[in-house]
Amino acid sequence: MQKSNLFILFVFLVFSLNIFAQQGNDFEGIIKIMKIYKTDTAYLTFQIKGNKVRIDEFNQVHKKEKSAIVDVNIPEILLLKPDKKIYSKITAYLLRKDLDTNTQIIKTGNYKYILGKKCFQWRLKVPNLNTEITYWVAFEKYISFNKILSLMDSDIAGKYFLSIDGHENVFPMLVVERSMLREWKSQIEVLEIQKTSINNHIFEIPDDYTFFQK
Repeated sequence: MQKSNLFILFVFLVFSLNIFAQQGNDFEGIIKIMKIYKTDTAYLTFQIKGNKVRIDEFNQVHKKEKSAIVDVNIPEILLLKPDKKIYSKITAYLLRKDLDTNTQIIKTGNYKYILGKKCFQWRLKVPNLNTEITYWVAFEKYISFNKILSLMDSDIAGKYFLSIDGHENVFPMLVVERSMLREWKSQIEVLEIQKTSINNHIFEIPDDYTFFQK
């Protein structure tokens, strides 16, 4: 799947995890992550305040390529292209993938520390897709979008994660996708979690942007 499609799917998951969450959000701040492909690297920054999330994607030389603004009380996502100074609107919907009968979920009990947080290993094997995904999860919550990081690994990783029992209570700090023969495919990792005040203006469309209807 192309990165542009992954970004859109990723944003949909931000919305779906928030809109169906049962808990409120008391985290305000920034989360930075890195997505490593075989031939490329991307960086994402999440700025979170209340029900609002802004996602900025940067390429491997840290040039901003696209942004998204989500208000979980509104079933609509704003997508921004800074190079062209245009924005568009798309409707949000819930992403989920039902588990195949031969899919294995193994909560191993193994753990390691990532950014000072104790993270436990969850392994998901999908033989039909020649895929094994390892999630290193911390039992913490940052907004209701705890699981969005998994979709950065692939659309498969994110959709399946929503079907794992207990996913509502954890936050993936590291997600690694491999083939069933252990060939590395991609991974995503959290680089930084910072509690800080977020200015409301970042959730607004700049005056010099033009609306683009897809």
